[in-house]
Amino acid sequence: MRKDNSTCLPGKKDTITIKKVKFLKHILNDRLKNLHKKFLQENPSQKVSRTQFFNARPKYIILVSYANRKVCLCQKHQNFALLLCALKAEGFTQEPDVFINTHTREEVSEKLSAIDRDMISYRVWKQQERPHKQTTIKKTMLMVVEEERDEFIISFLKSIDSFKDHARKVTTQYENIRLLKAQLPRSEVTVQLDFAENYVCNHGEEVSSAYYSKQQINIHTAVVHYKITDESSLEHKSLVIISDEISHTAHTVFAFLKQIVYWIKSNLNNIERIHCISDSPTSQYRNCSVFAILSRHKEMFDINATWQYFESGHGKGPCDGLGGSVKRSADLTVNSGTVIQTAKEFHEWGTSNEAAGSSTLSFVIVEKAEVRIANEEIKSMGAKQVHGTMKVYSVVAVEEHLYMRETSCFKPCCWENNEFKGLCEGWSKITGMRAQKIVETQNVDIPKVVDAPNLDMRNVVNVPNVVDMPNVVDMPNVVNMPNIVNDAPNVVDMLNVIDAAEVDHDTFLTYETVENPMSYIINQYVATKYGWKNYLGKILDYDPEDKEYRITFMEQKINSFRWPADLDELWVPERDIILGLSTPIPTGRCARLFKLTENEFDLFIN
Repeated sequence: MRKDNSTCLPGKKDTITIKKVKFLKHILNDRLKNLHKKFLQENPSQKVSRTQFFNARPKYIILVSYANRKVCLCQKHQNFALLLCALKAEGFTQEPDVFINTHTREEVSEKLSAIDRDMISYRVWKQQERPHKQTTIKKTMLMVVEEERDEFIISFLKSIDSFKDHARKVTTQYENIRLLKAQLPRSEVTVQLDFAENYVCNHGEEVSSAYYSKQQINIHTAVVHYKITDESSLEHKSLVIISDEISHTAHTVFAFLKQIVYWIKSNLNNIERIHCISDSPTSQYRNCSVFAILSRHKEMFDINATWQYFESGHGKGPCDGLGGSVKRSADLTVNSGTVIQTAKEFHEWGTSNEAAGSSTLSFVIVEKAEVRIANEEIKSMGAKQVHGTMKVYSVVAVEEHLYMRETSCFKPCCWENNEFKGLCEGWSKITGMRAQKIVETQNVDIPKVVDAPNLDMRNVVNVPNVVDMPNVVDMPNVVNMPNIVNDAPNVVDMLNVIDAAEVDHDTFLTYETVENPMSYIINQYVATKYGWKNYLGKILDYDPEDKEYRITFMEQKINSFRWPADLDELWVPERDIILGLSTPIPTGRCARLFKLTENEFDLFIN
C-alpha cells in the first residue's frame, strides 16, 4: 500500500484488532476507483482488475469521504466539498480533487447558469463571534449560508481558483518531500516533527478532587530518516520528547530541537545537513524565532539545516501515529496499576519500555529550566519579522543567510551535489532577517519526480507508518492550474523588473528591503483596549486575512499581573491593540505575579 494515499489517525482509540493484532486505523484520501486508475498509470505493465485491487485493501485502511470524516480536516477542502454538496442536483461530483481534474471553468460556468433555483443554501465552516464573559470570542462553527443564485455563482467560481492554488501547494510539497527522501545522501537526514496532544495523567483509582486537577505532560514526537550508506535503503528512528512545560511555542520547539540534534550527532556519523519537516502553525514552527534559529543553526550545532512545511490542514504523518501509540500504551500501563503523573515518571516508564525491546523508539526528557534557557536564547537573537511568512513553505539556511520560497524544490535546478543552488524562480534571500529579492538566474529542465521508497514502522506500532502525505491532486490533469515552476508567485512580489540577460548565473542578485506588514510579533506582550479599560496579554497567533491577533490575557492585580486559572484567549483586531510592551518581570516569592517597568506601566494605565 502506497503511504502517500492514506492518512494515519492520531487518536488513542483509533485502532482496530485483526487476528489478535492491534493496528492503527488509516483513512484513504481518495476513492478506490481513482487509486486503481492511478496504480495502472504508474504501472502500465501490470494488469490488475478493479476487483483484485479492491480486495487487496488491508482492513485497517478505512473508506471515507471528505464530507463525513470525523478527523482534523483541511478547512479549505471541507468547505469546497460542502459547496459541491449544494450542487449535487446539477450532477457535479462530490469529490473536490476529482472535480478540479474533470471540469473546466467554462463548463462549470455554463452548468451554473442553467440552475433554475433563485436561492441556494449550503454549509460552511467559518468563525463566528460568541459571547464570553464580558466580551466576545471567535469560534469555528459549521454554519448554513443562503445566497441568491448570481451571488453564489460568483463566489463559487472564486472558490475554484483559490482551491486549485491550495491543491497545487499541497501536491508540490508532497512530491518534493518524497523526492528529498528518495535521493537522500548518507550525509543528510530528514526529521519530521509534530506536537502530540498533551497527555492527561490518569490514575487507576483516584479521588474526586483529583479528577478536576489533572496534570498534563507535553509530548513532542520526531521521526528521523537516514541512510547507513549511499546505496542502502532508508532507516528510521522515532524520538518521543517528554516535558512538564506544556506550552507549544517556538522556544519549546528550540529546546526540543536541541535534543534531536544531540541524538543525531551522537548516533549518526558525519551528518552535514538536517531537513526538518513539519506542519505550518505560526505559533510553533513557522515564525521569525524559528527563522532566527535556522540562520544560526550551522554556528550553534555545526550542521546545516533546511525547514520544509506542509500546507495548512495537510500535515498528518508518522508523528501522529507515534504520539497516539505512545499515549495508548501509557494508558494501558496506568490501568494495570503503574502511576504516571509527571514527565519524569512518564520518561522512566518510556525508557523501561524502550529497554524491553523497541530498537526504533527512544524517549528523551526536557526540563522546564531548559525551555526557559531556550526562550532567553531566542530573545538574545533579536529575531525580526519576515514579510510573507504566511506564504513560506521552504526555508534553506546557507551560512548566515536564509533562502525562502512558496513551495519546496529538491530538483537539479536547486540542488546539485548536495549543495543548494536555488536557480529556479521564486526564491527570496533573507539577510539579517530582512527580506530581499532574488531574480531568476537560469531555466532548468525539471525531471520527473521519483517516488520515495516505502518505509515500515511495524516494530513500533505493528502498522506501516504514513511517511509521505497523500497527493491531493494529480497535477498534470488539473485544468487551468498554474505551472508549478514558471507560474508560481514569488514569496515576496518583485518590486522591479531586471533584464535576466544582465544577471550573473553564478550568483544571486539581491536588492531592496521589504517592510514587515505585521505591527507586532508572535509571543510579544501588548496592551489592548476594550471599552474603557486596558488589558495586558501575549500574542499567540496572527490571521493575515482578517488582520487579527490571537491573544492570551493576564489578570491585573492593582499594579501587578498574573495568569488566570482558566485561560482567557481572544482574537483581537489590530486596531484594538494600543501598544507593544516588553516581557513582564516575575516578582514575589513564587514568581506568580508579574510587573511592567515603571515607564511601561504608566503608558499602560494611561
